[in-house]
Amino acid sequence: MYLRRSKKLMSRAGFALFVSDEKRGPEETLDFLKSYGPNTWAYDGTGNALHANKLISLCIAAWENEDSRPCSFEADKFEDGEWERLLNPEDIVDSAGIYDIPELHCWLWANVLEPMQVDAIITQDGAIVYNDSLCHPLD
Repeated sequence: MYLRRSKKLMSRAGFALFVSDEKRGPEETLDFLKSYGPNTWAYDGTGNALHANKLISLCIAAWENEDSRPCSFEADKFEDGEWERLLNPEDIVDSAGIYDIPELHCWLWANVLEPMQVDAIITQDGAIVYNDSLCHPLD
């Protein structure tokens, strides 16, 4: 199960970040997230969800199309392992990687996720959900 606490389910940018309760358990995860907002939401990993590791090769291929790249990012900026670090952050609460970089996140959505109709991305300790119908309140 993936959990989120916030005022609203979806961010202004159109997605919701969730934390996996696998490490801490549901109660401890909710306690950990209590400062993020009054409402609790859950996502169970359903829908057209793609694991972040599968996104790496898709992003590398899409990035090769120079016309699709954000103008402020150069191809050589992404060294070995950079896509993995950006797409599958170790701790989504501390750093959400590419999902916290609006220009790159928009690029990811337009060039990889939207064409594949991806509803959610599963990371090593969380999920990024784009389809609010897959989430439900726990309060």
